[in-house]
Amino acid sequence: MITLAKDFEDIQYQSSTTEWRWMIFKHSDTCPTSTNARRQVEKFLETQSDVPVLILEVKAQRELSNMIAESFVTKHESPQVLIFKGNKLKEVKNHLAISERGLLHLVQGGYAGE
Repeated sequence: MITLAKDFEDIQYQSSTTEWRWMIFKHSDTCPTSTNARRQVEKFLETQSDVPVLILEVKAQRELSNMIAESFVTKHESPQVLIFKGNKLKEVKNHLAISERGLLHLVQGGYAGE
């Protein structure tokens, strides 16, 4: 789980010179849609444990959540998955668009516009 801006900065630095695929999953512990999305992310991780997923609980980490949204010029939503290749944001999925199958497709390179 991301708890500090430094965690986020570290992962950005580590991925800056690679084609490494990774994700940020932003959610709220009190939202039923977020609970469903978290289940989908957990199912994805059962078969794709090599893909780093940083988990951010937005109510507890509002400032960091806003920093991430500003850094990548994305509208803050919850639940939300940001999919990266290296340090470039490739895709954003929100709410009911977050699914195990969809995440698998995206990390295998199935980005919109590619």
